[in-house]
Amino acid sequence: MATEEEVLKNLEESVVLGDAEKAVEAANRAIEIGVDPTKAISEGLAKGMVVVGEKYENCEYYLPEVVLAAGAMYAGMEVLKPHIKVEPTKIPGKLVLGTIEGDAHDIGKNLVKIMYIAAGWEVHDLGKDVPLMNFVDKAKEVKANIVAASALMTTSMMRMKDLIQLLKQENIRENVGVIVGGAPVSEEFANEISADGFAPDAVKAVRVGEKILLDRKASDKWK
Repeated sequence: MATEEEVLKNLEESVVLGDAEKAVEAANRAIEIGVDPTKAISEGLAKGMVVVGEKYENCEYYLPEVVLAAGAMYAGMEVLKPHIKVEPTKIPGKLVLGTIEGDAHDIGKNLVKIMYIAAGWEVHDLGKDVPLMNFVDKAKEVKANIVAASALMTTSMMRMKDLIQLLKQENIRENVGVIVGGAPVSEEFANEISADGFAPDAVKAVRVGEKILLDRKASDKWK
C-alpha cells in the first residue's frame, strides 16, 4: 500500500510530466488511503503546477507542456473535488476573483473558487489573464465584499499593486477587501502592497475572507 508521501509525490510528478492518466490513478489512490483531498490538491497537484510554472519562466517548458500539465491537474482535481468538505462560513459574502492580467495560470484560482462555493459564498469568477478594470467593474456590478487576485509568475504578481491603486482611483477601495495569493506571493508582499489578506492555500483563503468581512464590516460598505 502506497504511503501518503508517495501518493503526493505521484500527484506532483503526474502534473510535471503532463500525464493525465497517472494523475487520475494517483488521485484515486489518495482517496483510497484517506489522504485529505485538499491536501492532495495543494501538496500534490498544485505543487506540480508550481514546478511547471518555474520551468515555463525558465524557458525549459513551452506552451504545449503547460497545456498538458494543466490537463493532468484538472483530471486529478475532477477525482478529488467531490470529496472536498468545507464548513459553511458564518457570514457568506460576495467574492470576485481571477488570475491577474499577464498570467494565464488558473489552477490555484480554480481551487479557491471551489472552496468558496463550498463554504456558501456567491462567487464571480473572471477567469485568467484578467484586465485590472474587469475586477473593478465586476466588483461595482455585484457590490462585492472581497476581490481576490492570484498569480503564478513573479512578473505578473506586481500587477496586484496596480489593482489596489485602481480600486482607490475608482473610489471603491473602502468597499472591498483585497486578498492576494499564488506561488510567488508572500504575506510580506501582501502587506507591502496594502492588501487586506494573504492566502497561502485555498483552504485558508475562505477563513481569510471571513476574517476580512468581520474586521472591516465589509458587508456594510456598499449600503
